[in-house]
Amino acid sequence: MKVAVVGLDSADWSLLDRWLHHLPHIAQIRRDGVSGPLASTRPPVTIPAWKSYSTGKNPGKLGIFWFAHPDFEEQRLRINLPGGIGGNLWDFIPNSLVVNTPGTFPPRLIDGVLIAGFPCPEGQPFATPESILPQLSGYRVNTRIPPGGPGYPDEAMELISMRFDTFLRFAPRFDFGQVTIFVIDELHHLYGSDSVVLDAWRLIDEGIGRVMAVADNVVLVSDHGSGPLKHFLNVVPALKEIGAFRVRGRPWKGALAVADRLHAISPPGVRRAVERVVPRKVRDAARTRLAPMEHWLASTPDQFRVRVDWTSTAIPLNQGLVYRNPAAARGGPLMSEVETALRGLPSVARVWRRDELYSGPLLKNAPELWVETDAGVEVAARFDDAWITRRPEKGREWIVNHRQHGIYGFLGQDVEPQKLDGAAIYDMCPTILSFYGIPTPATVDGRPLPVLRKTAMGRPT
Repeated sequence: MKVAVVGLDSADWSLLDRWLHHLPHIAQIRRDGVSGPLASTRPPVTIPAWKSYSTGKNPGKLGIFWFAHPDFEEQRLRINLPGGIGGNLWDFIPNSLVVNTPGTFPPRLIDGVLIAGFPCPEGQPFATPESILPQLSGYRVNTRIPPGGPGYPDEAMELISMRFDTFLRFAPRFDFGQVTIFVIDELHHLYGSDSVVLDAWRLIDEGIGRVMAVADNVVLVSDHGSGPLKHFLNVVPALKEIGAFRVRGRPWKGALAVADRLHAISPPGVRRAVERVVPRKVRDAARTRLAPMEHWLASTPDQFRVRVDWTSTAIPLNQGLVYRNPAAARGGPLMSEVETALRGLPSVARVWRRDELYSGPLLKNAPELWVETDAGVEVAARFDDAWITRRPEKGREWIVNHRQHGIYGFLGQDVEPQKLDGAAIYDMCPTILSFYGIPTPATVDGRPLPVLRKTAMGRPT
């Protein structure tokens, strides 16, 4: 295999450099190869960042800006499943193997094998060609235990081993390969730099060593960085105060709670009678409308649909994205007023307009604004909460959040060790293509990094 990429979701040199004495293979890449910080997309979020990595294009050309997007025509939140987007580096390199890269569902048909990564609906074909699926018996795309649940660290370790084992089982047949470790992102979020995270990195480093043994050149890349979370910033109260965002009320919340208690203590015959009068779908719909919103909005699209007042001027999402509602009621505040309100919030470094961040034919689908905060401040859109800032609760939610700079590293027979500055995630696609003598596509925003030895430039696979 000429080039093997190990994707490391949320990897950050500020943590890894402290642990290099535990991680001999990453330390070797750091010492003997080319490495440094890698500027991510804005915001630095998994799905758009991995798609920008693989295509070399900014989100304005891809139409992917977060995990989900508001559908204003249907008045709902839609999860982004961008696997069908073409122009990925493995679409240009023949005989490729791709394992578990986020944003690859539904899996494209490529010259090789593609095993999709997060998010991937259960029960759907997750690999192409479909003839490869029988050889993936026992492979799991998703975790059985939700992040934060009892036993999740053990589950994560099992999946890390599964990713490397699967990749290495097929790798000898292919000229290019990528295996991505996504669960390390959740471990960072929940456990910071605890020993369970170090254990995971030791296992990853061992896997990197195994990949180095089968590849002429190894590349490390992360979609974004990570670091300690100081506090959350909730933008909803500020938007509500100026009338830019409204949620639908929950007038029957108390009545539903009483009904649930009575249902629990009633004899079975009474419960069955109530269930005949009030069908389950009606009860579930009521609870969807009345229950508190899950803090991670992308996991609650049905609640989002019924709780948002879709005449609002602005629709906020987590991680600082604010969309302008094209169907907003007349007479509401202007987006310039929304921008001013957001700028006045504590720990806000800058409020970006979409044309300052993105370019391309799908710019019209971008959020109108992005709220950039000081390092360690996580922007939230908590519909049911009145707080503006609060500290994270360890053991219950994130204690680490994303940073703008991830990592990259190159080591191998075709790599010229040197010091490079200013690398961006858009540069990775054309740089990897350069190992195969493939010219940079005209639509790519990045540039090939000068990591190749002169004797290796343009050398055929």
